[in-house]
Amino acid sequence: MTDAQSIIAGLQQGKGTIGRLIKDDEVYKRVIETARQAQGVVEEARKAVQQGREALEALQAKDGPTQGIAADLRETLEHARSTLANMEENTQALKRNFFFRGFFKDRGYYELDALSPAEYRGGVLEGDDRQALRIWLRSSVLFAARPDGTEELTADGRARVESAMAGFLNYAQDAPLVVEGYSTVGGTSQEYIQSRTRAQLVLDYLESHFGLGSNRTAVMPLGNRALGSPDGKTWNGVALALFVNRKALRQMETTAGSESVESGGGEAATGP
Repeated sequence: MTDAQSIIAGLQQGKGTIGRLIKDDEVYKRVIETARQAQGVVEEARKAVQQGREALEALQAKDGPTQGIAADLRETLEHARSTLANMEENTQALKRNFFFRGFFKDRGYYELDALSPAEYRGGVLEGDDRQALRIWLRSSVLFAARPDGTEELTADGRARVESAMAGFLNYAQDAPLVVEGYSTVGGTSQEYIQSRTRAQLVLDYLESHFGLGSNRTAVMPLGNRALGSPDGKTWNGVALALFVNRKALRQMETTAGSESVESGGGEAATGP
């Protein structure tokens, strides 16, 4: 009781923090003002949250500005796609035009995907200004059979493809590259299917690994007939065929020799 009376007496006299709060009007006013300011801050925060919610609802509304922006963007992209499609169509038409065919051919633009095996064998990609360099790779070092009977490019096969492609990296990047597929298994139709599948497996890896442009590359299924191959007239595997400008090739041979690809009779032949 005595301690309690002493504490109460001290508070009444303004002693201690609580005593000053009770007895000092200035402190009391500051506390009240602080409370008011805090309340104002809370109110402003509440208003900001409400405004943000309303703004978000407006953006998400069907007739809100976001929908308009998205609609405009979709329309712009659609126009861009249409324009690019028209440009592609016009360019393809120019390539076939009598007056412009030579212009595009001189710059290495070929209808690679439209070439038939007969046209390809006839040397349509070579002519007077280009020479074919080939690297031959056997199927036994490239592919392995899956349980379902289809083939896949093995890790060792990918390494062999990389090693072969390294021989072409010093040549101009605009030289067309054709992966020729060959197969000696089954009849004509089965040979065609397997040779195309093999060529596509190798080309897919080359494009992904070396970043080759699809406008400069193609596959060519050639069945079992491969004149000039290491085996003579047939081949079972693939061949990488690079069509190099003859003038540039002569310059490279003069300055550095044929270090990366052994050339002979217009062809290069390496492989196991």
